[in-house]
Amino acid sequence: GTYVYLEQDFEEYAALTKTMYGDDYLYYYKGHPNTPTALWPEKQDQLDLMDISDVDSSVAAELILFFNPDLNLSGYSSSTYNSTGAEAAGGLWGQSKSEALSPENSVDYSIMKWFATPINNEKNASYKTLCSPGESCYLVEFSDAILQTANYDFAIYSYTRNAIYYYKEKDDGGYRLVATKLGDSTC
Repeated sequence: GTYVYLEQDFEEYAALTKTMYGDDYLYYYKGHPNTPTALWPEKQDQLDLMDISDVDSSVAAELILFFNPDLNLSGYSSSTYNSTGAEAAGGLWGQSKSEALSPENSVDYSIMKWFATPINNEKNASYKTLCSPGESCYLVEFSDAILQTANYDFAIYSYTRNAIYYYKEKDDGGYRLVATKLGDSTC
């Protein structure tokens, strides 16, 4: 989490993360200390509906990570990522791979496994053909380390269908679907 009032598309990003990692995990939300979840009843309701446990936002994320080294992080941009290693990194929400890995970025996101950004007229418009009209979709870009062994180049997450579609770029500039991962329909 971040400041509650700055969270954009939280439910969709959280559903993407849950689809990416599956039902074998417990999911936690840790908001920013300046916007404790206890003061935001609509946020509490959202987390309850998504079966995501709230963590006391007054506890520093670095402290939580120190005492829980098996945790994986996915979420919005945060300097917390500078306090952890690649073993804890998951997905970064709201920044493309090139934005996140830019030398001008004050946070080192090179440890992240994937990067997700919405597909709309302003961002990632060239991928809109892979989404049905009216569908809420996200481009998922993967770290170079993952791409070295993967049989795909990127993925499209459809929040509408709660599914991840993995694609390989073809020599002619098109895309070939190579795998599909369906999420839990309760998200």
